[in-house]
This record gives sequence, C-alpha cells and structure tokens, in this order.
Amino acid sequence: MIVTKYGRPSVVILSAGEYERLKRLDRQVLAVTDLSDDDIAGIEAARIPDAHRYHSDDLP
Repeated sequence: MIVTKYGRPSVVILSAGEYERLKRLDRQVLAVTDLSDDDIAGIEAARIPDAHRYHSDDLP
C-alpha cells in the first residue's frame, strides 16, 4: 500500500516478511571466490552506457 502526501508517494506499507526479504537482499555480499568464471567474465565485459558515464566536464 502506498500512502501519498499532496498527491505524491510518501510512505509504503508492506508486510514484515517482505521487509525482511528486502533487507536480506540489500545486505547480500559475495566473495570473489564465490563467483563463477561466467560471473567474472560478465563483470569484466560490463561497460557503463554513455548516458550514465561521468565526464571530466561534469566535475566541479
């Protein structure tokens, strides 16, 4: 359930079970040794899309 304030989402109400599930996912940490060769290859091949890349022109 979403509670709004002035027509905008303000608070989300969810079950305690769903909250705990989300907390567990947020805290999930893996050691490099837990990753498969395919996982590591995927990370190495990953590229930041230009639309989301920081450029030196953007820095103060």
